Amino acid sequence: MAVRVLLAESHRMIRDAFRSLLESGGEFEVVGNAQDGREAVRLWRQLKPDVGLLAIHLNHQTGIAATVEILKESPSERIVLLASAANDALLVPAARSGATGLIAAQATADELLTAMRAVAAGGFYL
Repeated sequence: MAVRVLLAESHRMIRDAFRSLLESGGEFEVVGNAQDGREAVRLWRQLKPDVGLLAIHLNHQTGIAATVEILKESPSERIVLLASAANDALLVPAARSGATGLIAAQATADELLTAMRAVAAGGFYL
């Protein structure tokens, strides 16, 4: 059975690219697609995905704030935060949010898949 993923990214084209990448190998199934942090939290509650990939920079509520809200309700959830840059000033708050993974947008497709696999399997990825 495929790992169920919730994506949260402000830009539709980027969400579509992540979906294509994740679903290309058959090990992941994107069950939800959020364009902002509020929608990510709402969809998380509704869909109960196995793992989330949330951009740090989201409209209405950051990926960090959405992660904190999700983990407050259910601390065992698995979330990878996507930083727009490796030197992003939000990296420390992102690490403190409780996310189980943190990856820079400059990472390769293989690195993203490695991060998602590690987090889905119960591990951590930084």
